Amino acid sequence: MSVQKARQGYKLVKWLFRKEIEIPEDWNLLKLKQIASVNSEQITENYERDEIKYIDIASIENYQITKYENIKFDERPSRAQRIVRHNDILVSMVRPYLHGFTKVPENDENLICSTGFAIIRSKSMSNADFIFNYVKSHLFEQIFIRQMEGMAYPAITSTVVSESLIPIPNEITERKKIGLILSNVDSLIDQTQKIIDQTIILKKGLMQRLLTRGIGHTKFKKVKWYFGNEIEIPEEWNLIELRDIVTSYKNGIYKPDKFYGSGYPSIRMFNIVDGKIIKENAPFLQVDEQELDDYGLATGDIVINRVNSDYLVGKAGIVTDDLGLATFESKNIRVRIDTRKCIPNFVNMYFSTKDYFNQIRSFIKTAVGQVTINQEDLNHIMIKLPSLKEQQKIASILSNVDSKITDLQSKKFTLQKLKKGLMQKLLTGQIRVTV
Repeated sequence: MSVQKARQGYKLVKWLFRKEIEIPEDWNLLKLKQIASVNSEQITENYERDEIKYIDIASIENYQITKYENIKFDERPSRAQRIVRHNDILVSMVRPYLHGFTKVPENDENLICSTGFAIIRSKSMSNADFIFNYVKSHLFEQIFIRQMEGMAYPAITSTVVSESLIPIPNEITERKKIGLILSNVDSLIDQTQKIIDQTIILKKGLMQRLLTRGIGHTKFKKVKWYFGNEIEIPEEWNLIELRDIVTSYKNGIYKPDKFYGSGYPSIRMFNIVDGKIIKENAPFLQVDEQELDDYGLATGDIVINRVNSDYLVGKAGIVTDDLGLATFESKNIRVRIDTRKCIPNFVNMYFSTKDYFNQIRSFIKTAVGQVTINQEDLNHIMIKLPSLKEQQKIASILSNVDSKITDLQSKKFTLQKLKKGLMQKLLTGQIRVTV
């Protein structure tokens, strides 16, 4: 943001679109190409490596390389033209706001990447962490968002990356210390995510065990499963169909666009998150008292997506006490469970299992590029059902794990928020570090 006069110890420098920003007097505003090369190493005819790891745009997720395509060099895609080295920074030039950035781990070798990336390579290792944190900052984001071109696939060019401005301390020690502080916060975020991932794996294992073998059972019986297969369940359990424990189904409400903008939240597929119904970003829909009664959601209701792509149809979430008054839109089905026979939270947990989704896949029908399920399909979903007492125990165990995951995700969000604030201030010198 432009200011009229710099504070003592600071100076104004020209920024994007004739604006000015304030940086310390002992900092410089440089072009990225002055301290780093961009796309400096292209594949040539004498490149002799046989087995290589190819990084494409789809390989970048959550600012990390998530996968490689191992291929032979002479079978590489035509767009695989750039050599990648340890600690290079990869910036997606096509829709960078989606694909993001990453730094190549130190132990990776034989990497090449798509021309959809700009490869930033620091000219000095003392600048590497500082540059990487700058590339992830709001300042750099402003540069490419304002200079993207194209409609369907907005992109930046290598020139935009090379010519981008970077405020940087003159003192190498200060650059290193800023990079270290931000890297330490990154490490805390990464460690928290690893614990989240481990806890999710634990939950999946618990679900598989508890929802098929129960708690403490030693005697089992064989029962007919879908497609005529036989499975084992505890002797005290029953194999039922969903219709045996449902009091009602209801497809959601449809109203023209003119009714949106005020009223009550209207729950859509994207409001089904991690097995729960959330109202964040749900559009508001005007409904009368009768419609609110007919299409309203109550605690314990389960909402199931009935029209979507084949990997999203069947996605389910339960309504919790904190939702408040809300309706649900027509591409979803509301399921109400007979609580004399079954605990809704137990059923909802079953709706996240492989058993459930395999059955959903057997029912789906294609309609105008999407797939659908209906209430009759749901009627025939088979469930392995323990006693109410055991359902409650299983649901409690899994809910406790969910609570731990939620707490960890909250901790990660707090760290990310802390880092965002630190980046903005440390990378412009608004907060100085002692050197």
